[in-house]
Amino acid sequence: MKNNFTFIALAAIILSSTKVNAQVIISQDFEGPLTGWTNQGTLTSTQNSITAHSGGGMLALSTGSALTSPTFALPSGAKNVSFWLNSFNDAPFGYSFTADLLQNGTSVLTLGSWMSDIYSAINPWSQISINIPSGFSGNDYSITFKVQSFTNPNLRFYLDDIYLSTGAVGLKDNNALSSDIKVINDVTNKTLKIYPNTNLENNEIQITSIDGKVIFTKQSVDILKSSYYEINLPEVNEGLYILKVSNTTVTFAKKLAF
Repeated sequence: MKNNFTFIALAAIILSSTKVNAQVIISQDFEGPLTGWTNQGTLTSTQNSITAHSGGGMLALSTGSALTSPTFALPSGAKNVSFWLNSFNDAPFGYSFTADLLQNGTSVLTLGSWMSDIYSAINPWSQISINIPSGFSGNDYSITFKVQSFTNPNLRFYLDDIYLSTGAVGLKDNNALSSDIKVINDVTNKTLKIYPNTNLENNEIQITSIDGKVIFTKQSVDILKSSYYEINLPEVNEGLYILKVSNTTVTFAKKLAF
């Protein structure tokens, strides 16, 4: 079955390819009772030909169901949330799976949205890894995962091995496009060139400052393998920025310095 899912992650800060001195804040492997978790899914080991990513347990989330973690404190600095996601489709109706960071029960950051239909299920298991900006810190945070309500109640997402830890992950862990794009930023001339190894069609390109301010955005951009895409940023200030290139399948993100 063809893989094809949309990943929109606002917090993709790329610092290194491994976690360094990571401290686990929350974890859930679905191997036992979900103490403290608000759960509307089904704990199972096998369903619809899907088996758990690891161990003997996973969570099956159907239309309209959700999972919310216990509350936790976020330290300052980089944090990363990762989990494994799978899906099963038995009818031609699209549906989506979303993850949000909450504080005091209110969404403060959309971690991502993944869409699937009968033609493009997320299968086999795919690891999702999202960096949370350092500005999100304090008490009374939680994470919620939910399946958006669509017409067919038999559609399923499967969730396994959730971890939230300090530190950040690298590009190779975070984005399937990482091997297909090379980025060169000319600090002196304040220009940016994007070189793809394959044709990338209908992309949205966005550059944000480290605190989330959008300094450049453009939609419906085709980036050809035989050429490159150049961005001029004459007014950019010295500092760190995040480049995001996203299309209908995945998102590429990279940290830049000017």
